[in-house]
Amino acid sequence: MDAREDQKESKVVDCRGQVCPMPIGNLAMACRNVANGGMVVFIASDLGACSDVKAWARMTGNKIVSIEEGKGNEITVTIQVIK
Repeated sequence: MDAREDQKESKVVDCRGQVCPMPIGNLAMACRNVANGGMVVFIASDLGACSDVKAWARMTGNKIVSIEEGKGNEITVTIQVIK
């Protein structure tokens, strides 16, 4: 079994309070350490985060599984890492 198989559990990237471009940069960095098929939960409060994460996923080939809106501008996006 590949050692990376153990990394398929969800990873949380909490970027609340950060402004562009930090949330997407932190998301991209975190996804590098997640095995193919693994999940990343991205939480952000930046106004542009929702459109930014959609564009990032489209450009990188990662899959958005769900987007949930919270209080204020907060969003929680679950992403499946596709490598």
